Amino acid sequence: MKNRKQNKKIVEDLNNKYKTWLLYLIIIFSSLFVFLIFTFETIRVNDNKANDMLINYPPYSYDGSTFVTETYPIMRDVVFVGDSYTHFLSLDLGFDTISFSKPGYTVDMLTETFEEAFKTKKKYLVIFIGPNDFNKGNTPEEMYEALRRNIYAYKYKVNGTVILCTYLPSLHTNDMEKKYPGIVIPIEKYNEQILRLVNEKKRIYYLDLSETANKEEYYKYNNGVLDRVHLNYNFNIYFINKLYSLLIKIVRNGH
Repeated sequence: MKNRKQNKKIVEDLNNKYKTWLLYLIIIFSSLFVFLIFTFETIRVNDNKANDMLINYPPYSYDGSTFVTETYPIMRDVVFVGDSYTHFLSLDLGFDTISFSKPGYTVDMLTETFEEAFKTKKKYLVIFIGPNDFNKGNTPEEMYEALRRNIYAYKYKVNGTVILCTYLPSLHTNDMEKKYPGIVIPIEKYNEQILRLVNEKKRIYYLDLSETANKEEYYKYNNGVLDRVHLNYNFNIYFINKLYSLLIKIVRNGH
């Protein structure tokens, strides 16, 4: 009789354990199912958003009355920081996005400008800087540290997505490299540091503008004289459309 009771208790214990494990398995598989549904739905929604962006909005061109955010509504979620390169975007285009620019500034001099940009709490931060660090003798490593400090501050305060543009050579920097070979730091060393930043943290994207380098048709003329530093309307139109293509990719990635 005693053995029968013990056997019954063992069977009950085993049944309870099986029920507990079965409950755990149901919870795990239910959670996994919900997660997969949510993931696929997120992918579908992001794909639809990206496809709408791709289909519904034509390449941008400025006719004097049409603004960037009318053609590309996602630009309302973008804030720009930079030097004269960013400054001329505002002057040359119907550029009604928020932009903070300081012509002639190096990256380490832009800290207060970055702080102003952070206050907007925009989802996308685009950093477009010209060759001022090169011109003023800052090393690629110094530029990297200044960029890194400000990008990480943005990530902490806003938790948004960063887009770093190519550190473009200008006709002037090419002149300097040819005139002082082995003395001035090649522009590609600065780009190596930008790519280093892109690769070390999530949600930092690289806008590759390198195919425009050294093309005279992208530079301004001042009183009939070629400006060997600053970029013109043709470049800025190219830039906006290139940026928009990257934003489609970012949206598709769910960022």
